[in-house]
Order: sequence, then structure tokens, then C-alpha cells
Amino acid sequence: MIATEPANESASEEAVGGHHVTMGSEASPLRVFISYSHDSPEHADRVLALADRLRQDGIDCILDKYILGSPDEGWQLWMNRQMRDANFVLMICTPTYLRRVMREEEPGVGQGVNWEGNLIYQHFYKAGTINKRFLPILLEGASASDIPVPFRGVAKYRPMTEEGYEALYRRLTNQPLTPPPDIGTPKKLPPRERPPRAFGNTQTDDTQPVIENVPYERNAFFTGREPLLRQLHEMLHQKGAGVLSQPQALSGLGGIGKTQTALEYSYRYRHEYHTIFWIRAESEAALNTSYAEIARLLALAEQEAPDADKLIQAVKQ
Repeated sequence: MIATEPANESASEEAVGGHHVTMGSEASPLRVFISYSHDSPEHADRVLALADRLRQDGIDCILDKYILGSPDEGWQLWMNRQMRDANFVLMICTPTYLRRVMREEEPGVGQGVNWEGNLIYQHFYKAGTINKRFLPILLEGASASDIPVPFRGVAKYRPMTEEGYEALYRRLTNQPLTPPPDIGTPKKLPPRERPPRAFGNTQTDDTQPVIENVPYERNAFFTGREPLLRQLHEMLHQKGAGVLSQPQALSGLGGIGKTQTALEYSYRYRHEYHTIFWIRAESEAALNTSYAEIARLLALAEQEAPDADKLIQAVKQ
């Protein structure tokens, strides 16, 4: 087992991605406790090599092998103190470690790890199962299935390779490989263009009533066609000689929304017009009827003229 010295008040805290990590200072190095089982001399050497390297890289790791004889307070109290005061607990997971932590080992075997396993679970559940300190470590020959069940959903580390060691070291020292950039100033985006007045309003900006004969109510469920509506609005509001004599036409196959687009335009921009006339052109009779209706709306003297051509000419003028 490897342990670090207790964290003290001189340590500083940083937050990355919502996780607070206590960082050591020069006066108080980062403290790590490593819990492991004595599987074999080779396994113990690998744990020792990890502890040595972490200490060389500025992390205060304490290993049972570093202690001459035994701690004054005894191994059980020593393990509890190290686990309690450590910034992180590294669990060196192997099949043997898993059996002993899960209390599936033969009676009387691996009592040290059994004790550590109890301590790990107590600290874990005391924290409300919010895991910020317990990190599964997989050395040579270990697999994810060797991790105790409550910790299989957290990040695991394989420090036997340079890439794996760096990932562990970054986690311990709170140095993310891809730190978030500083938060900039919120952008002000323009609102969607919409009519300044709601449904059914027929007043222009100068409060004069709009003279109109639009035969349909506005479609409350109309959506889309925004670029086309803006283009129509721009084309119909161009300034210059001859612009007023240049009509705009909506063309296309039946059923694609030409009528609905024209209807939406008449309601959306009616506040910019004094007159809006809707002429039905599906037949000559419907065309003449529309012109007669417009003549009445304009109170033209020719509104009762029996000659349709004369009436149409008066409306156009």
C-alpha cells in the first residue's frame, strides 16, 4: 500500500468541469494513498516503482515498504489515517485485490486488504457515493473486471505506459489535457423579423386605416418561407425610376404555398401600406368582379359603369 500525508489548510482548490480538486502547495505536497494486495514479489515491485515515480514528480506517496518495522499506532489505524487524509486513493486492482475487497477470499487470507476494503466502502458511502478520490489503477496483467463493482463506472488508469501515466498524473494534479477556454462576452443576436402588429390589425404607421379586400384570415400556423418573404419585401421597397411599375410574381406548381405566402406577406407588412388589393384571376368573370370591388372601396365614380373595360382602366389609374 502507498499513502500520502494528510492534506492541510495551505492546499488550494481548483475546479475543472464542476469537479473540485485539492491541489498541493510547495509547503504541502499532494497526498495520495495507494491500496493494493501483495499478490507476488513482481506485483509489489511494480507498485513500488509507481510510488517512486510519483514521489519524484512531486507527489507525496507513502508506501508500507518505506516504513521501518511497523507504524507506532499499528497498521489498522495507520491505514485509516492515510485513507482519511489523502487527496486521492489509488486502488491497484487485480483479481486477488477484488476478491479481498469484496470479502470473497478464504478466511484468514489477506486481512490487510480486507480492512482497507472496509475503509474504502465506508469513506465512499459517507460521501454519499459521490466519488472524487477513489481511482482504479490497472497495472500489468489487470483488466477492468478486476475493479470493485461500485467503482466500475469511473475513469480507470493504466500507468504502465507513458501515455497512461501522464493521464493519471494530469488527474492527480488537476492539469486537463484540454482545458476549457475563458468564457467570452455573450453575443447579442437580432430577434426574428415579425409584424409590429398582431392578427387582424389594419392600421398603418400614421394610424390611417388600410383599404384592403384580402379575402382570407391570416394563417396562424404559417411557417417557413422567410428568405422569400424578405426578398419580396426588399424588391417591393426599392427606390428608383420605374420600380413601382415592376410587379413581383410568385410562380410554381399548384399546392406549393404561393397563396399562403402572398397572404402572409399582406398581413406581415400591411402596416407599411395604405392599400392592399387582392384580385382573383382564375376566370375573366372573377377578375372583373375583383376590379368592381376595388372601385367601390376607392369610391370611384366609375364603380357603377356598365363597361367593364372602363371600370378596370379607372382602377388602374
